[in-house]
Amino acid sequence: MLFLGISVFSWFGRNAEHSESRQAICLSLSVSMFALAFLGSVEYLRGFAGIGILLAVITEASIALLYYKIWLSCNNV
Repeated sequence: MLFLGISVFSWFGRNAEHSESRQAICLSLSVSMFALAFLGSVEYLRGFAGIGILLAVITEASIALLYYKIWLSCNNV
């Protein structure tokens, strides 16, 4: 359900003009995704999650990197 909310939020905001709010959203989503990837990695290393968690970790880290890249590219404008 968390990802459904994030995806709807991202989909409807995809054409928003460059603004401070959009920059904050990109950075916030990047930090959130990095945190989820980190938590998934920790739970895997602790033995509380199986190998399947790695798919989620890779997906979350990829999303985080892409949002961070957007934030960096628009931060210099």
